[in-house]
Amino acid sequence: MTKKTLKISDFQRLLAHEHLLDPMLRTIKSHPAWKDGFDLTKSDNLLQDCPPFCYILRQGESSYQFFLSYKEETQKVKHVSFKIELTIRKWSYRNGTGIIGDDLDEFIPLVMHCKKSQCHPMV
Repeated sequence: MTKKTLKISDFQRLLAHEHLLDPMLRTIKSHPAWKDGFDLTKSDNLLQDCPPFCYILRQGESSYQFFLSYKEETQKVKHVSFKIELTIRKWSYRNGTGIIGDDLDEFIPLVMHCKKSQCHPMV
């Protein structure tokens, strides 16, 4: 008798942990830096006269994709995409360069390459 290996699809894995996703979405959308309905141009205009490391959070192309838009030390406005992803047994924030974080307020300075005390949400 051969043993059958049960494979759980990615979709089944997502469903099993979906209840953990809601708090992460609420954390983003209730953050002081959250700007609903902002696009790239509106974000650029808002951050243009801000000091370095001032930032906003905004919606991306899908339900689980977002942008961290911020003013660099060089005075340039930068837009970094990040997603909420399911890693092994937990949801995490992840950007395209491999930075991963479980806590949004710890994740933001990592992406912006600054100290947490330097980051200031645009309110």
